[in-house]
Amino acid sequence: MPLQETPELLTPILVSGMGRSGSTLAMQLLGTDPTCVFDQVYPLESRYLSLITHFAAQWQGWTFADYGQTASAYQSVLGNNPVVLRNTVEQDAGTGPAAKLLNIPQSGDVLLSMWKQFTAAARVGKPNARFYGEKTVEWLPSFLAPYIDTYAIYMFRDPRDLFISANKFNSKRGYLAFGRTQQDSDRDHAITLAFKFLQRFENYRVFKALGGKTSCTKYEDLALNPVSTLSDLVSQTGMQISPLKDENSFSDHRTSGSIEQSIARWKREPLDQEVLNVFDEILFDILTEMGYETSRATGGMNIDFTVSDSESLKARIANLEGASITNLSADGLKLTPGAGSKEIALELKMNDIPMDEVLELWIAVSGNFGGSLSTGWTSGSSDFNFSTTSEISKQYDPGQHCTVLRLTHVGNEPTFKGPLNKLLFKFEHKGLLPANPVLNVRVVKLISKSKAPTEPVSETSSSETQQSSGKRKGFLNQLLGVSKNDK
Repeated sequence: MPLQETPELLTPILVSGMGRSGSTLAMQLLGTDPTCVFDQVYPLESRYLSLITHFAAQWQGWTFADYGQTASAYQSVLGNNPVVLRNTVEQDAGTGPAAKLLNIPQSGDVLLSMWKQFTAAARVGKPNARFYGEKTVEWLPSFLAPYIDTYAIYMFRDPRDLFISANKFNSKRGYLAFGRTQQDSDRDHAITLAFKFLQRFENYRVFKALGGKTSCTKYEDLALNPVSTLSDLVSQTGMQISPLKDENSFSDHRTSGSIEQSIARWKREPLDQEVLNVFDEILFDILTEMGYETSRATGGMNIDFTVSDSESLKARIANLEGASITNLSADGLKLTPGAGSKEIALELKMNDIPMDEVLELWIAVSGNFGGSLSTGWTSGSSDFNFSTTSEISKQYDPGQHCTVLRLTHVGNEPTFKGPLNKLLFKFEHKGLLPANPVLNVRVVKLISKSKAPTEPVSETSSSETQQSSGKRKGFLNQLLGVSKNDK
């Protein structure tokens, strides 16, 4: 069914893709419909709705703790988030909030009010505007879902080509972006890209499960057949998408000679085998589902909570404290805490995996319960070892979206040694409990350590061909050395 347009509001058409995944091309195509408005100035990244939604999320009590954003800059200007503080206030003996607290609007009301104002202003110069296009982060469509009918285009590209394109673009511009730092080896950067790929795909899966209007769009399809690839968008929204009049526009954005040459680059431009192994190991299930080629028969060390093998998955659950298993579904393992409880502990059997082979732990969660994760493990004993370091414990913002919690440097923990018998994930809810608390656990991944020494990218970028490796000596010395966040 088509989207239910709200006449007084612009309907958001959101493009969520990693850098170099085709999001700029998708935005150019949205701009061929005169009723779809946005700032059509390169790099097409005026994120007005994202700014409004970010504010609404803070109004709801989000701290963005798991997005590398510290609260210090915010607090230095505005002080502590008052919504977070009010969530810690003791409740009255009755049913309402503490008597001394103000009655304030809900975050959804704040969001809608601001979006109505934005819509009215945008239509002053564009009276026929119906849609609004924007590049956005992966969690935003699910956050908007209860308030504004939205269509989300989740963009994906073969991660090996994405790796090559990102490094080429870094070199072209003269600074590091796309999550890469000066300290990263090629393998380190590949792991970071795999993490971002997984996080975006799981958010696509969650938004679709919520009933959101969305499409999983591959760069390769969009590049070769742009109009037909967006046929679902057209049927769901009534937009009119046309071929680009100038396919060479934004040519500086490219890192290959043609559209055709931008596809399957990893087969022509040699990559280190360790980089190829990273993507095959971590993203095997997703690559297979999306029809991308892999060189493995199975994925790496992971537990995928889906309905396809529910009995064996339940056998992996050693213990579940303070919660009950509701069901296994596309959302993952659905857990509900006991009445009034603010804790859920999930204990998993790990089949004696050698801990000295594990570099990181990842766990994908969604739902309105949670906010704090601590992790424990056992090796040949019944007592769990815990760490209080920031790498092994995480603060995050629960919600309808999916958060992939990345626990890094677990191999540095003194007790993370020997055969891994069990993992224990303890989730604690921060603030007031929602009316119907739910925690969904989608996937647990163990990221393996390198089996061979890797050279940092500071000498030679392995995404370059062997013939040009001499010219690329001192790669980072040629760059400005300025790291920017992934666009």
